[in-house]
Amino acid sequence: MKAVTLIVELKRDLQFCQDEIAFLMSKMPAYSEKVMHGARMIGFLMPAHNILPAMRAPLHNALSVFENYWFIGVSGEVLAKNGSFDPLASAIKQYTVPPIRGRERAKP
Repeated sequence: MKAVTLIVELKRDLQFCQDEIAFLMSKMPAYSEKVMHGARMIGFLMPAHNILPAMRAPLHNALSVFENYWFIGVSGEVLAKNGSFDPLASAIKQYTVPPIRGRERAKP
């Protein structure tokens, strides 16, 4: 199963944002889980059932209370709260390598 990483930047320390995090988790797809956290940041892994904008739609209200967020897809696509002005989105796009296409075979 493919997964999407959601990284959320918190406005306050993690211990003071438990209600907002619980509300966000209640809106996430089944089998989503917390995978990392810091003082003001938390990361989730969510099953990828759809394209990133469609995955963000049901979470929009829950995400609006956070400082910033990033959805990072399996192939390197990034969807950020600040759109294309986000430095992480620009950096990942810069280093994403397109897939290698197979060589054409010579005809006998």
